[in-house]
Amino acid sequence: MRCELDLYCAHVPSVGFDHLNEFSAGAASTVFRIDRDVDEQSRCAINRQDSTSDDVLIGFGYINHVVCDLGFYPSGNIGQVAEPRLYRCIGAVNTLFQRIHVLQICSANGWVFVCYCHWSSKMVARAGLSYRFTHAITRKPADSVANGLRAVDTGDPSGDAFRAEHELYVRALQDAGLAVDVLPQLESYPDSCFVEDPAFCLPEGAIQLRSGTASREGEGKEIRAALDARFDKVVELPGSGFVDGGDILMLDDVILIGLSARTNREGADAFAQLLKEWGYNAEVCETPEGVLHFKTACSTLGEGVILATEVMAKSGFFGQRKVIVVPDGEDYAANVIRVNDVVLVPEGYPKTLAAIEAAGFRTVVLPTHEARKVDGGLSCLSLRFASKAA
Repeated sequence: MRCELDLYCAHVPSVGFDHLNEFSAGAASTVFRIDRDVDEQSRCAINRQDSTSDDVLIGFGYINHVVCDLGFYPSGNIGQVAEPRLYRCIGAVNTLFQRIHVLQICSANGWVFVCYCHWSSKMVARAGLSYRFTHAITRKPADSVANGLRAVDTGDPSGDAFRAEHELYVRALQDAGLAVDVLPQLESYPDSCFVEDPAFCLPEGAIQLRSGTASREGEGKEIRAALDARFDKVVELPGSGFVDGGDILMLDDVILIGLSARTNREGADAFAQLLKEWGYNAEVCETPEGVLHFKTACSTLGEGVILATEVMAKSGFFGQRKVIVVPDGEDYAANVIRVNDVVLVPEGYPKTLAAIEAAGFRTVVLPTHEARKVDGGLSCLSLRFASKAA
C-alpha cells in the first residue's frame, strides 16, 4: 500500500486551539510530503527542518488510517534528544482512504503545525501474487455432476471419468510444488467440485463468497471447514450481493471482478471494498455479453502477460499488459492456470498451446473433457494460494 503523509505549516499565531477546524491546507506556507510504499503495520516518517527556525518537525503516519503523530525536536537536536515531544493527533475518518483532519496540533515559535494524512488505495505490485502458490484445495467430483449446470447441453459428464481426470489435475498441482487438500465428493451439490466459486484466497486470509445460483447456495458452508483449517482469518462477503470466484481474476497489481449472471453489482462492490480494506486494488468490470464467467475468457500467465479471447482482448480491461489472443476456434483454452513455473493447459487446443510456449512459458497439458460438459475449466477446480509464511 502507498502511504502519503502531508505536513502543512503556517505562521498563524492568532489561531487558537478552539478554531483549528477553520485552518485550511490552502493557507499553508510550507508542505512536507512523504510518498512511499509501506507494509501493513509499518510506520513512515519525514524529517524536514523548518525554514524559520532550528526546530525540526517529525511526522509519523500509521497504516491504521486513524492515528498520526507530530513529533517536535527543539533546536533541531535530533540524535541528542531521546524522544521528541509527541502530540497525538486523532483524525476524524469518515471513510477509508479519505483525508484525515487533525483535531490536535502543536505550536512553537509562532508557527502552527497542522497534519493531514491521505492514504492512497493504490496497491503495490506483488511479484508472483497471481501464480506463486504453496497450497491448493480441491474436491472430488460427485456422481451427481451429471446434473451440473451448463449453458449448452453436450451430454452428461461421467463421475468416474471426471474423477480420473481430477486425479491427473491434483497430481499436476503437486508436481508444481503445491500441498493439495482433496475434499470428499458431495452428492447433494452437483457442481461442488468447482471449489473456486464459493471462496477467494489471499495470503492474509480467505473470503467466503455467496453464489447467485440457487443450487450452489450451500457450497460455501461446506467448504468453510477446509478454509478454517488453512487460514487464521476467514470472513464472509459483506451484504447480500452475489460473487462467484470464477469472475475474479487476480493479477499482481490489481484484482479484476467481472459482472455476470453469477456476480451482481452489489456483491462486486462489497467484495471490492473488502479487498481495499485488506490493501488490494480492485476494479469491477462489465463482462462482455455471452461470457459465462470473467475467467471463462481470460487468464493470467504472470509477469504481465494475459491470455484472452479476442472479445476480452479488445475490452480494455488489461491496460498496457501484453495480451496473447486465443486463436479462432479455441476460445475454451483461454482458461488456463499458471502454477509456479508451469502453465496448465487444457488438452485439445494445439494452437493456443503453441502460442503460450512461444511466449516462453513451460506447459503441462491436462484433459478437461468431463469438466467442459458442465461449463468447467482448469481454474474452477481448485483454490490456489500462498501461505503467509511463504
